[in-house]
Amino acid sequence: MKVVIANATRHHSYQTVLAAYEGGYLKQFIAGGYYQPEQLTYRLLERFGALGFAREVARMQSRRLESLPLQLVRSIAWPDAIEQVWRKVKPLGWLLDPESVTYIKNSFFDRAAARHLPKCDLFHGFEQCALHSLRRARKNGAVTLLDQPVLHRAAWDRLEAAERSKLGLGPPRRAPGYHRHIARKYKELELAGYLFVGLDLVRKSFVQAGFPADRIFLIPYGADVQNVPRRVDYSRRGAFNILFVGQISWYKGLHYLLDAYDRLRMHDVKLTVIGLAHPEWSGYFRERLSRVKKPLNYLGTVPRAEMARHFAEADAFVFPSLGGGVGLATFEAMAAGLPVITADGDVVIRHDVEGLVVPVEDADGWAKALERLAEDEGLRRRLGQAAASRARCFGWDVYRTQVRKAYHDIAVREGLERA
Repeated sequence: MKVVIANATRHHSYQTVLAAYEGGYLKQFIAGGYYQPEQLTYRLLERFGALGFAREVARMQSRRLESLPLQLVRSIAWPDAIEQVWRKVKPLGWLLDPESVTYIKNSFFDRAAARHLPKCDLFHGFEQCALHSLRRARKNGAVTLLDQPVLHRAAWDRLEAAERSKLGLGPPRRAPGYHRHIARKYKELELAGYLFVGLDLVRKSFVQAGFPADRIFLIPYGADVQNVPRRVDYSRRGAFNILFVGQISWYKGLHYLLDAYDRLRMHDVKLTVIGLAHPEWSGYFRERLSRVKKPLNYLGTVPRAEMARHFAEADAFVFPSLGGGVGLATFEAMAAGLPVITADGDVVIRHDVEGLVVPVEDADGWAKALERLAEDEGLRRRLGQAAASRARCFGWDVYRTQVRKAYHDIAVREGLERA
């Protein structure tokens, strides 16, 4: 069976590509920009690093798999380049907001990928940037597979509407092109023969929406956990430092964490918040953070190279997400040996084994869990050490093995390969 994979961004798709290549399945990877240092274009782009584009250049350089032969890669870089310039040059945001530019980037990439899509047995696309490619693949007789990292849109909309109602907020202001973007996601789903999802909560949302359960593969994402420094000392070194990492929006549940933080009876405590504020929610959280009376340090976005230090300085990691309580930062925190409190352990974190699982709306329960960790060094050590061991069960090598198994299962089911 030969597989073509296409994605406009990086995320976990590079690990998926590596899995396909290692298994002998990969026919081509269509990438939204793939670093090829020997090409003049990329050498010229690197020179922009000295002109205020250092972060963009570093991002570009990360888009490469050293073990992957270049003849298996088709790079479609111009949609991503337009988006990066648009985000960097602030006046352009007055013409069209960055979110709308991302929608357009995904559409441009998808149309270009579809034009270059070779015939294959299985096409593996990623939601938001696969509509035209899925159509072309089906027309060519290929089996279609869609990667879905987040909840089904209907479940997402119900959750968001409920949260906005609880907070007394009106309907959200949508960016131009939003409704076309959502319609695109539904059409992609109609064209998908199979789904890959990373959390059981996500799987359930698609089953509830009517997608056949036996065509959904649950493959938890991994993290580069081998290189995360492991915590040794579990004693407190001053104020009890609580760490939150995630997008500043309703979806990651920061407002529930702040309610619990306000209820803490202890005073020797501080909360460190790392994450990019969603434009639509930045105003709400700016006001909400200003009302927190206990010590709080909001750092905004932090370079990935600095995250190890923040994990090392924290005493507990919290992830009150409404859409699945396990993400990349959760794995990294676990690998660092941090005890974790989450709203949903899903298939990764077991309550009172690798962490504490408390319903997101239970502010008193969250406050008690934080106080329990702060007061009990033995509990921090037990949960932290168990979390570090558990995280290593979800490294990217494990993810790749499960992807290859899923490809094999699809091939057998579709008669593309003998069992």
